[in-house]
Amino acid sequence: MKSFYLVVAAALMVVMAGGAWATDTSDLIVTANVSDTCTTITDGTPVAIALDPMAGGAVTNGGVAVQPNIKCTMGSTHAVSCSSLNTNNLKNGANLIPYMYNAGSVCGTNITGNGSTPVNLTMGIDIANGAYSDSPAGAYSDTITITVTY
Repeated sequence: MKSFYLVVAAALMVVMAGGAWATDTSDLIVTANVSDTCTTITDGTPVAIALDPMAGGAVTNGGVAVQPNIKCTMGSTHAVSCSSLNTNNLKNGANLIPYMYNAGSVCGTNITGNGSTPVNLTMGIDIANGAYSDSPAGAYSDTITITVTY
């Protein structure tokens, strides 16, 4: 009989203890911050423009076939600037042919990030009529540095 009372007492303790257990909840707040960033600009194909001083004429939209591009955070806005190694002149020794960035060029504008899809940095130059008519024959070049600030 003592065994019976022991089993009943043990069962009663389990039932009472079960009712004495309490629960509590807590909320955990999770936050994330997406960086406003860009990847390195990929180089475009060099631009080659044939100038014939005997034919003359202005060169408009001497653009690139394959533009440099960059990937930036979706929806972010970044300023683009351009600088020329030879102060916007194609150079051959002491000989210079002046040019301007054309109206469609990215220079002096803003770009909007497109996430994992690259944004093309359209670049082109214009050479005024007569700017090269008295230029000696030879290879002229300049380097344009495109900077995206983010």
